[in-house]
Amino acid sequence: MTLTRSIAPVPEVALFRRSEFRSAANMPNGHTGEACSLRGLAVLHLGFSRDDGVLLSETMHNLGARNVARSEHVYPLGLGKPGALRYDGIVVNIDRYADVEMGVDRMMRFRRACPSCFVVLATADVASDDFDHHRRAICDSTLRLPLTAVRLTEALEAALLNHQNNKG
Repeated sequence: MTLTRSIAPVPEVALFRRSEFRSAANMPNGHTGEACSLRGLAVLHLGFSRDDGVLLSETMHNLGARNVARSEHVYPLGLGKPGALRYDGIVVNIDRYADVEMGVDRMMRFRRACPSCFVVLATADVASDDFDHHRRAICDSTLRLPLTAVRLTEALEAALLNHQNNKG
């Protein structure tokens, strides 16, 4: 199990056609990052391929995240243990678990252990994105895979809003 930190804003090997981060002002469909700000937040994403990981990191950096870490595995989800690394939010590809029941069980335990952490769940096994709060036992918003920067921004925005509303 290895966590990789995104240190350089531009990957050494270009994985996409563009070779630099888009500014928040150039986000598609008018998304400027003003409504959804991760400014100063530490975010972890688990279970995504390298290509998706770069898109996730780029989008989160554009939204102001102070620290983005990633792992292609979902097993670092035990981060709620005392002395573990602390994050303000996580984005998890639940499809990387051996089965859905195991993923849901782990997410429920994680939510109980880390109630202050917002959660975006990503999966190909839903009909569409779901930014409502009815899955609050496991996540603050659900993102259908494959993801795009615009939909990821919307999922993060909904997760932050839902998480804030569920605290009270």
